[in-house]
Amino acid sequence: MFETITQNCCNYSNGICIGGLLKFDQKTSKIEHWIDNELADKSCRVTKGSTCAFFNSVVIPSIPAKQNQVLGSYQMALTRNLKSGKIKNSLPPVKMFSIKCKKCKTVFQSRSRNKMFCDDCLKHRRRSQIKANVWNHRKNR
Repeated sequence: MFETITQNCCNYSNGICIGGLLKFDQKTSKIEHWIDNELADKSCRVTKGSTCAFFNSVVIPSIPAKQNQVLGSYQMALTRNLKSGKIKNSLPPVKMFSIKCKKCKTVFQSRSRNKMFCDDCLKHRRRSQIKANVWNHRKNR
């Protein structure tokens, strides 16, 4: 089962992990890549039934829909191993920030600090911008 999934992983080579990792730098808009010494030339974590940050963040979203059954069995095995305590989750918990909306002053949760408006105010703001653009376009015709 795990071998079918790992065929989609670019780091998988005959049961051995190459250890290549990627990171998108938003400031420079470039992709950084490097070889992680902890993963390189060791057996694949996914085939053992443990978590792999690269696999979970890059490979799983790219798996075709026709392999959903195999992906589901992978996730079931992973949660079973996590619950039994055989493995620990290698992904850090997602940090959420409490932010106050600039318009309606309600507090909402966000993954980034730079959000200024809650979802409702953001939708309303976007609609207002579209209306203004349409009116400017009609006026300038």
